[in-house]
Amino acid sequence: MPETDDVDRNFLIVPPPGIVPATPTPTSTPDRSAPLISVPGAPLDSATHRMTSAAAVAPPRAAHDESDTITLRPTVAWRLDLPFDLPSVALSGIAVLGRNPAAVDRAPNAALVAIADPAKSVSKTHALIEVDGDSLWVTDLDSTNGTAVDDSPLVPGARSKVADGSVVTLGDFAMRATRR
Repeated sequence: MPETDDVDRNFLIVPPPGIVPATPTPTSTPDRSAPLISVPGAPLDSATHRMTSAAAVAPPRAAHDESDTITLRPTVAWRLDLPFDLPSVALSGIAVLGRNPAAVDRAPNAALVAIADPAKSVSKTHALIEVDGDSLWVTDLDSTNGTAVDDSPLVPGARSKVADGSVVTLGDFAMRATRR
């Protein structure tokens, strides 16, 4: 009967040269005086977590022509600051607000944002809020207690622009809309 090593070798598949990169062999011992890099779950004294002097130096920046530089306009971010020390809601795209919001035909892929309103003045699916370019828009979704921007009631179904710092009220639940 052949030895185990011989049997294992018979079933070993070796890839053709060039498919698997060669593993470099270490040429020197690790520098114990190099600064350590903290890696969670690994011992800090491990040689694999020491920076080499080449890694500690930033690579030189390549010179480039200013004509090949593209300037991107930063995305304007909005947030709703909620009362009662509740966390702010970051806004991007389209969201449906309410106590237990459901998707609406007007925006089927909108994010659903649940508002904890103990007084229940916020309807289950109350308002649609949209970030469109630099602007913030709100639409009342035919809620029971209405939606207002800076104490001006909105017409249900009509899209209304919200200015930076405005107070958006869903029923009796007021939030401040701010740009970040």
